[in-house]
Amino acid sequence: MNKLFSTLNSTRLILNDVQSNDAKDIFKMLCDKDVVKFYDFDVFNNISQASELINSDFQKYQNGTHLRWAVRDKNSYEFMGSIGIKYIDENHSAILGYEFKKSTWGKGIATEALQQVIRFLLKDDFLKAHTSKIINRIEAYTMQGNSASEKVLYKLGFQKEGLLRQHGYWKEQFHDLNIFSILKSDD
Repeated sequence: MNKLFSTLNSTRLILNDVQSNDAKDIFKMLCDKDVVKFYDFDVFNNISQASELINSDFQKYQNGTHLRWAVRDKNSYEFMGSIGIKYIDENHSAILGYEFKKSTWGKGIATEALQQVIRFLLKDDFLKAHTSKIINRIEAYTMQGNSASEKVLYKLGFQKEGLLRQHGYWKEQFHDLNIFSILKSDD
């Protein structure tokens, strides 16, 4: 395991590394059309896609460009979703992405889990401890109409910076994306 990975805890949750045996839960989550409605991929139709995603994320993690946490219930250890970051050392920025099972929606799970990741990235200087770099900025992108995700970002202190017109292309069409950010100096 890469030395940058840390397990995070909150009142109800534990965030740790995604394991190969999470493939079944990830597949169930990402074969739900409501979960992937605003994502840059279609619903999964085979569990091997989940295994490939886990392996791809692990390779990016080993290369030092990504981190992905599994979000689990602290008591039952049930897989609830995942949070990933792509960090860019030269810009001192990280790009945040997340997905959660529909059964967790509206229960504050995303907010609670993301709070831990944001604190870890901005307050704990995790990169500085290993690479003499810091993360000063976290960005998040939302597709037009993804008001639930935007509500979570606002609740966490992110600010909407603007609209990136036709910034994304997936599902055979261009998509406008809203860009949000939070800075280390934002308290």
